[in-house]
Amino acid sequence: MDLNFYDALKELNKKKLNYWVCHGSLLGLARDGQLIPWDHDIDLAVWEGDYSEQYIINLFESIGFKFDENHPLGSLKFTRIGGRSIDVNFYKKSPTSPQLACVIHRLPNSKLASLIDKVVLKKKYTGNQMNLIMLNFFKFFRWPLIPIYGLLNKFGLLYTFKGYTTPKFFLIEFIEIDYFDIKCKVPKKYKKINSYIYGKDWKIPNQKYNWQKDSDSVQSQ
Repeated sequence: MDLNFYDALKELNKKKLNYWVCHGSLLGLARDGQLIPWDHDIDLAVWEGDYSEQYIINLFESIGFKFDENHPLGSLKFTRIGGRSIDVNFYKKSPTSPQLACVIHRLPNSKLASLIDKVVLKKKYTGNQMNLIMLNFFKFFRWPLIPIYGLLNKFGLLYTFKGYTTPKFFLIEFIEIDYFDIKCKVPKKYKKINSYIYGKDWKIPNQKYNWQKDSDSVQSQ
């Protein structure tokens, strides 16, 4: 049992939020009856417009989670000692297809863009030692980088916008399953969702899975 997942479900159910388990967490529960052992976070979803970001932040902070401001736009990340981090994804109608729902993240479009993003916005670093050395070098040039960042961002040269899509009719009906005797809300058509996102071989574990490269459901905007 992941205590962070358990406590989050307990609070979401108590507040009667219209949420569901999504992405890798849904895959693990459907395939193995548990969270994927090597997955480092827990994925939840709500409809954009149902709740404000501040409401979700206040809710998780009320049960001891810390909001991680370094997380890409499109979802909110929360951390707490005792379990995995939790991502709350905001789903909306796809701008390219009325039949699809999507969550869109703003992501740096290159390693250089990622370094500039972290330096200018003072984000924390996670990654290999070589990138850490480069990041520390770039920090000496933060102030000159700020106007360059603004210019590159203005012309759309820093970020890409992409995320998972799901047919909207898969997200109409929801059921409750048990997670260590606590109710956990998942889409009724969870098998079809897993097949749509992860392919026909979704029941075969893949520790090298890369969501940006390996899923045909990922949409760029």
